[in-house]
Amino acid sequence: MSPPEVKPENKVSQEAIEANNKRLASEDSIRNAYIATFISHDDAVAFAKQIDADTALTAKFLTKSRGNWREIQTFLTDASKNGNVATALKLLEVIAEKDLRDTPASVLKDHLDNVTPENSDIFYRYVLNPRIDNELITPYRGWLQQHIPTEIKEKAATDPASLVEWVNRIKTADEFNPQYIPISPIGVMKLGMADSRSKNIFFVAVCRSLHIPARLEEITGKLQYYHNNRWHDVNFDAGEAMAAAPKGFLQLNYTPLQTLKNPLYDTHFTIAKIAGGSMHRLNFRNTEGAESTVSLQSFFQQPVEIEEGYYILITGTRMASGKVLARVTTFNIEEGKTTPVDLILRRDDKDIQVIGEMDPEALFLPENKSNPQSILATTGRGYFIVGILGAGQEPSNHFLRDLARLKTDFESWNRGIILLFPDEDQWKRFDKADFTELPSTITFGIDKDSNITNQLVKNLNLASANNLPIVVIADTFGRVVYVSQGYKIGIGDELIQIIKRL
Repeated sequence: MSPPEVKPENKVSQEAIEANNKRLASEDSIRNAYIATFISHDDAVAFAKQIDADTALTAKFLTKSRGNWREIQTFLTDASKNGNVATALKLLEVIAEKDLRDTPASVLKDHLDNVTPENSDIFYRYVLNPRIDNELITPYRGWLQQHIPTEIKEKAATDPASLVEWVNRIKTADEFNPQYIPISPIGVMKLGMADSRSKNIFFVAVCRSLHIPARLEEITGKLQYYHNNRWHDVNFDAGEAMAAAPKGFLQLNYTPLQTLKNPLYDTHFTIAKIAGGSMHRLNFRNTEGAESTVSLQSFFQQPVEIEEGYYILITGTRMASGKVLARVTTFNIEEGKTTPVDLILRRDDKDIQVIGEMDPEALFLPENKSNPQSILATTGRGYFIVGILGAGQEPSNHFLRDLARLKTDFESWNRGIILLFPDEDQWKRFDKADFTELPSTITFGIDKDSNITNQLVKNLNLASANNLPIVVIADTFGRVVYVSQGYKIGIGDELIQIIKRL
């Protein structure tokens, strides 16, 4: 049995609220003062012209570097003096956006100054690129070139597989780093031991320092180097390298639902390869390397290249009750062929499913209050209703009359109902006297800056913020289980039907 829900009491004094607002204003002032020191787009363009660099790319990297823009500017200035500014921009293009914001110029300089430029995607992504996994980027390239024995470098130039044996002399000691926090490549070589993850990073760093393309393959995470126009897998346990597995293509086909146009990997579906009696989940990542942020539209618009073999696709639809409607599809990927697979999310029209999300801590301005208040602070824990209304608009008036007609049902539910107007002007034009029989559980307010409205439109794939009313049922965790937009007969009755099933 679940514990009874308790609506928290708001016992904060007016003095405490005002003191907190002053602190928030001070924090905003400090933050904005710092942001004001960032380079402007116009100044970035002017700088690009000074060093004769691509203005669009230079401005893009300088503005995205935010508080680190002086380091990026120093790096590009130095590169221009040496005639390497075009390659420097390529380096900035292949690193993560986060790296632009926290990597010193000296680190970037080490990786630029210790390569022989080539004009190829393989070179830019897997030789020039200082980022290997999600480790802290360090200036390892020049140091490794000086400290790797000459005979090892000479042999690796024609036979990169020889590096497997040499790097495998590094003792694998996972027990000393169970969290696999990456050790820098220089640290690995000095110590002579490392966890398996840091050892893999070290191998890639050695290869790239010796002008051999290498990577941790983006989807499977396999350790690989590139030689004779193909990728080779490295297996330290076997002490050998072998040609990478043949690949085919996966084409995911999805018919968008009104409430879910763009499913997320890890949230709505996942893919795993079945090999050796085990499932090995594929890691699809965005440009920042973050998992759980890849969507169908961002990554699977075109066929995706993956290893040949037997795979499983699992989709899931979360229901309001907590259960998940899962679906399992198996498929084969064959070398050089494209395999179409339907991505299907199960539905149960007799049950309530989670159709989107919103921020339950979002702020609004309650009527007759001078300070914003969060949704949860108003409704307490559990389910609640939020509606965005248009003053004097018949669809919104129709919804209000529904609430009045079903007053007893909504009051028996005893959960919070928040009804908001897009701005103060509409709130002033609204006359509550026209709706005298509304449920007592309603709180009216203003959606300042349309924050809640825009959030609902974006997260629930609604057509427009202007088509009112927008009505949702959501819970403490921001899970939306019902949405209605625009003119619709019987919204109140639908709400009651949903409420009785929650």
